[in-house]
Amino acid sequence: MEPLAKDQKARAAVCWVYEKVLEQDPGRADVRGRLARLYARQGQLDEAFAQLAALKADATADPELAFLLGVCYEAKG
Repeated sequence: MEPLAKDQKARAAVCWVYEKVLEQDPGRADVRGRLARLYARQGQLDEAFAQLAALKADATADPELAFLLGVCYEAKG
């Protein structure tokens, strides 16, 4: 269980760093995409969806992000 907790703490720290980067430069589509993927992997689909929605056109240009966007839409109903 402890390795999982360390992983969760590490993921939370990475999310925090990505959020801080986006506060300084909201146009960083690469960081926003990474944050969306990380949120989705953690099951935080609302947060992932919010990041993908902010990307809009960029999300549909990247097949992986477009797929992730579809997964989020499906999960939200």
